[in-house]
Amino acid sequence: MRLFGDLLTGTFVARPNRFVVKVQLGDLSVEAYLSNPGRLNELLFPGVSLLIEPTPNDQGKLQYRVLGLLRGNHSLLLHTHSANDMAAWLIDRDLAPGLEGWRVKQREIKVGHSRFDLLLEKEGETRLAEVKSCTLFSQKAALFPDAPSLRAAKHLRELAQLAPPNGPKPVVLFLVQAQGAKVFLPDWHTDLEFAQTLLEVKDRLEILPLAVKTDLRLDLKPKTQRLPIRWDLVEKEAHDQGSYLFLLELKESLEFDVGGLGHRAFPKGYYVYVGSARQGLNHRLARHQRLKKKYHWHIDYLRAKAKVHASLPLRSQEDLECRLAEGLAQKADFLLPGFGASDCPCKTHLFGFLKDPMADREFFDLLFWYRVDRHL
Repeated sequence: MRLFGDLLTGTFVARPNRFVVKVQLGDLSVEAYLSNPGRLNELLFPGVSLLIEPTPNDQGKLQYRVLGLLRGNHSLLLHTHSANDMAAWLIDRDLAPGLEGWRVKQREIKVGHSRFDLLLEKEGETRLAEVKSCTLFSQKAALFPDAPSLRAAKHLRELAQLAPPNGPKPVVLFLVQAQGAKVFLPDWHTDLEFAQTLLEVKDRLEILPLAVKTDLRLDLKPKTQRLPIRWDLVEKEAHDQGSYLFLLELKESLEFDVGGLGHRAFPKGYYVYVGSARQGLNHRLARHQRLKKKYHWHIDYLRAKAKVHASLPLRSQEDLECRLAEGLAQKADFLLPGFGASDCPCKTHLFGFLKDPMADREFFDLLFWYRVDRHL
């Protein structure tokens, strides 16, 4: 399926805000519109090749818009508005396993106060379908979403309420662009509410994770594969407990007191703190981010001087804190001995980086291993 006309290839430089990216296009430095609300931290590394096109005259203020990116021998669609086109094309050609014989009758269907992507029809029966573009993946799994989405969880509940007691169930179709993914999982680390909601309504909906492939110019290929869902892992791990990585940026070198550790020097750079919470993980991370609080942990003193860069939960019933610390110690540029490690044998739970670890693929490989791939 041809989705777009002629494309230009540029190099990703930066993402100053959610909907704008800076792109190097030959000798030109340009800004392009990105119609994707996801974080895309695991995809938009400096130097990645982006597929862009001139913005149509009546669509937006920026001269270019981002459509996708190149990854190995295939591309990934980032222009989320085109996901419905892909889904409709596959369904109407019986290329979506589980939806054979169904055809798209209508798009953008309003039901009550909500709007759903597709209305499908087969032999006089109809069913609603919601389409999700999935671009988050580890070495072994495809995950959704890559950012918290209250709207996505809301749509699940509303679709489930519309499910008839008898007859075809409403559909949630995940278009998975992860080449080589073996399973699909709701990302309980990133959006616990979505994962728990999907688990709650799974028997009232038809949940179809569908692996698709686009070539180097974003043309959709006709080959698809339905991925299994590991509900056992969701039931076991989707709870508000586990470990976390709390990232801070210190814009200048400083020296200051850190509770019982005394006076310590902190070089300019990025810091990754490893912690855990047996319950109330979300509350713990929210507390770390606040400036106004009674100091209790070593990290409270550093937080007062540094800017929050990211909070990365790793929800699990297992205690991963020291294993994460061991893995980060092998990647860090420098260590802060004794920091946050008074109750364990680790040398430290604070690791310093001269460059942003969020721009390092190996950092995300470590994160995904402990989040997902160790289970598979």
